[in-house]
Parts: sequence; structure tokens; C-alpha cells
Amino acid sequence: MAAPAALNGASVGKDVSMTLNGALAGLVAITAWCDVVTPAGAFWIGLIAAFLIVFGVEFVDKTLKIDDPVGAIGVHGICGAAGCLPACLHRMEGFSTAAGPRC
Repeated sequence: MAAPAALNGASVGKDVSMTLNGALAGLVAITAWCDVVTPAGAFWIGLIAAFLIVFGVEFVDKTLKIDDPVGAIGVHGICGAAGCLPACLHRMEGFSTAAGPRC
């Protein structure tokens, strides 16, 4: 929760909803692959997603000009997709506790 609060506070002022979206973004990003990454991998994936949500919401609102008052597209779309990519990297040797084929 501190990552989006720090980024958002530095750029546009305090926003409680963005801070909560950062926590939700971390959870969304790690949910799809939570059974195959280590706890350290889950932490880094969640932290990356928390930073991505700040830029994702701005991108959806200002660049794509989509009215998304709660940031659902940024949280679920951008951070969900971004969570799948690092999880695949964590399936490489040494980053995963799961057995089976690697990405």
C-alpha cells in the first residue's frame, strides 16, 4: 500500500482510493499463479503491480479516455496481465517451488 501512496502523493496529492487500489492490485497480480511462486516472488510481483496501478489508472483515464471511476480496468486488466508475466519468469529454475514443465 505504501508504493502507490508514495507515487500518488508525490504527483497529484493524497488519494485513499489509489492506496487501496495498490493493495488490491498486488493481490490481483499474484492470484493467478500463487501456487507456483515463492513468497519472495509473490512479494516482488505484488510490489511491481502496486507501482503499475498508478500509471495504469492514468493511462486508462487520460490516454484511452475511458471513464473508470474506481480503477477496475487498471487493477484487474493491467495488473492481472502483468502478474502473469513475472509468474512465468518465476517458473524458471530456482524461483519456483512447483514441479513440472517450465515456461
